[in-house]
Amino acid sequence: MSSDSEEDDVKHILKKKQTMIEEKKLESQFKRQRRLEIKAIEFDWIFDDKRGAKFIKTLSTWNCIDVFSVHIIKWIILFSWQNFKKFIMMYLFVPYVAYFLLFILYTTYFHKKMIESGSDSWEHFGIANSLSMIFLIPFIWYFTYLEIRQIMFLKYTYFLSIWNLVDVLSIFLNLLILLFDLINVTESTLIPILACAVLLMWLKLFYFGRIFLSTASVIKMIIAISSDMKYFLLILMLTIAGFGNWFMILARNYDTKEMFTGNNYWRSFLYSYRQALGDFNTDAFSDTDEYYLYAIWVLNTMVTLIIFLNLLIAIMGDTFDRVQEASENNMLKELACIMAENEMLFNRSQIFGNAQYIIVIEEEKADGTKENWEGKLLFLKSIMDKNVAKQKKLIDELMRNMGNQISKNVDTMAKSIEANVNKGYLECIVATKNAKSEIDGRYSLTSLTQYLELELLMQK
Repeated sequence: MSSDSEEDDVKHILKKKQTMIEEKKLESQFKRQRRLEIKAIEFDWIFDDKRGAKFIKTLSTWNCIDVFSVHIIKWIILFSWQNFKKFIMMYLFVPYVAYFLLFILYTTYFHKKMIESGSDSWEHFGIANSLSMIFLIPFIWYFTYLEIRQIMFLKYTYFLSIWNLVDVLSIFLNLLILLFDLINVTESTLIPILACAVLLMWLKLFYFGRIFLSTASVIKMIIAISSDMKYFLLILMLTIAGFGNWFMILARNYDTKEMFTGNNYWRSFLYSYRQALGDFNTDAFSDTDEYYLYAIWVLNTMVTLIIFLNLLIAIMGDTFDRVQEASENNMLKELACIMAENEMLFNRSQIFGNAQYIIVIEEEKADGTKENWEGKLLFLKSIMDKNVAKQKKLIDELMRNMGNQISKNVDTMAKSIEANVNKGYLECIVATKNAKSEIDGRYSLTSLTQYLELELLMQK
């Protein structure tokens, strides 16, 4: 019997452990589960070529960035971008990377080696230079064809984008380089064009930084900071030009043939510009007007280096906070701009077919939760809003307490005044009655005396 009971106890313990293990598994599975929200957006016209393209184009030119905070617009852009990105990567990004690498090799390495050796043989990269030119021609033609299609699709608005102007100028310079290389133009003429063309090719990479969600808002921030700096830079350049002219005139008082600022105004401007960036070389200052020169030098460094550059940092910080506050909206607008510029690569009716709904599946979040950091300004704003709401609540409660206390004090004072008034009123009534009685008594006594005197007169 005892052995049976021991076996039952062992089975019970094992069963309990098994139950605990299963409960832990279920608990871990439950923790991994997430509540999801599933929504269907019925905007079938977004799949249409004309209306869908017009809608995206309108969003790309919309000045109010807050419109991208609307959930439906956000979902439409992200849905469209999932399909657009494939075509942009296939027809734009990958071909451009190959084109870029080949052009950099041609201009930076192959052409340089061939010119240095003075030979066009294979050993001296002559054939590599020629082959790279041959392979560059199809790339240039391909991107020229895309730009022509963009012009036909966007019409005059094509020339309103700085990126499109960079594309046109880059293609023109690259064609010019190949032509000059074929007709053996001198290196002194070709090299400046090569340098400018290479810079534009590198600059084009910033355009493709807009197609990635992690870098789109950063590119927008760079553009916004550059835009906000334009008037500041104008004032800064005028200040530097003024000090440069000042130094140039003072430099004429030296006997040396080469003035310390340079012999023309451009070099004087560069001299002042270097001082603004921290070039404190004053070895050229001699005894002639020495103290005057040092006074101007100190004034120049204080104005341009301390005041203006710190003001520039403040402007950039303010712009950073403003753009970062709406980083997600800026990212969505950049995507809308890219889709509007490259709409000709995409056939909506062919891709979407008979689609009618956009299905959105998101993880359910508590109200007010956000995943991305939205900048110091919005963070401080949220803290201030909470503190203001808290202070308002305290003030309202204090006002209610003060109102109640004032009401009680007013009631007490009113009752006291009413009691005093009633007491005074009663005293007045009593005094009035007494006065009346006294007056009535006196009047009666006077009348009796007069009557007796009259009777005596009549008897006489």
